[in-house]
Amino acid sequence: MDRLIRGNDRFVSGTPKTYVYGEKERATLCEEQKPIAAVVACSDSRVAPEIVFDQPLGALFVSRVPGNVAAESTVWAVDLAVDVFEVPLVVVMGHTGCLAVASSMDKGFVSPWIQQHIGPALNAARSKHGNLSLDQLVEENARHAVQRLLLMSTTLRNAVKSERVSVVPAVYDMATGKVSLAEE
Repeated sequence: MDRLIRGNDRFVSGTPKTYVYGEKERATLCEEQKPIAAVVACSDSRVAPEIVFDQPLGALFVSRVPGNVAAESTVWAVDLAVDVFEVPLVVVMGHTGCLAVASSMDKGFVSPWIQQHIGPALNAARSKHGNLSLDQLVEENARHAVQRLLLMSTTLRNAVKSERVSVVPAVYDMATGKVSLAEE
């Protein structure tokens, strides 16, 4: 996580590294990938983990899905990252102003898929805390996605149990650029 935090600090300060992808670098990337982390992020076009964490191609194994939820495709991607690429870290990264999460609150484009995947996080959060702001629900949704990934993935559960992998919820603040770990 330290490497991702340092990268995010560079992004926030406006001093990202410059990565060059010449013929040699592209050839190396074609041969193999050795990601340092898996990131589950929203499909929002303003939320690109490689940029937000200032990481080169090949460093992050990213699964993007509306609302950064633990959909079946997300579970498969995380299982692959953990089992095949042996990443030591899985980050579930929500973001401020998330349309998918706002939609679960009946604010915007509403769909049965959103209600199915984000509705449970909304209901649990309201039961626990009462009325929540969108930003509070975004954080709760990231925590909920971590719980769902652990519930749905035997591979991830076993890797966490053996202390080979850490899974953390986080929130990207689009205004500041800062990624903060969500409190468990």
